[in-house]
Amino acid sequence: AAVTVATIGALNYLFECNLTHNDIAKLGHKVEMKVQNNASLTDTYVSTHGGVIKMSNCKKLPLIECGVVIGNTNKLSSTKEIVNDVSMLRLEYPQLIDQIINIIGEIPNIGEKHLEKKNYGAIGELMNINHGLLDSLGVNVKELSNLVYATRSAGAYGSKTTGAGGGGCMFSLTSKDHVDNISKAIIANGGDSLITNTTNCGVNVESKYENC
Repeated sequence: AAVTVATIGALNYLFECNLTHNDIAKLGHKVEMKVQNNASLTDTYVSTHGGVIKMSNCKKLPLIECGVVIGNTNKLSSTKEIVNDVSMLRLEYPQLIDQIINIIGEIPNIGEKHLEKKNYGAIGELMNINHGLLDSLGVNVKELSNLVYATRSAGAYGSKTTGAGGGGCMFSLTSKDHVDNISKAIIANGGDSLITNTTNCGVNVESKYENC
């Protein structure tokens, strides 16, 4: 999603299409739908607008001020195949899977009040719950879960899969004095680590002459 949005943003700048951020987000989603047949609005919208966003009402929430560490398994997977696998599971067990998906959808509602109070410990617990629910849908793999559990043991508030699963990345929230420990735990368990932070800056053009 981030690459798609960045590409559309660059083309918008080069060809002076005058697309708004909402236009870019919608186009990015259309591209993902064309490639995967099914895609969430979340990734393209947040990549375009930046910040922390509650997608049910597109509400911008306060930035996360604690440490954020991403772990990359370097294991590639097909989002299209993973989405299809979950869809097939839902066809087989609709009552169970629908309940799981509904609970996942409720987590941001609970998390919003904790974010406003900067209660990152509670947000971490919700992340752990979310990861367990994703496990039940079959989207996690051993490489991901190894990083998730290693970072929790190293002191993270919470850790979970990010993206479609099947490989790719996870991330942890942690106090800033534990960031290095979390990073080392990821590397020790075969992943690549990236220490980062949240920002309100979404898609933008940086050139030698200007910053739009």
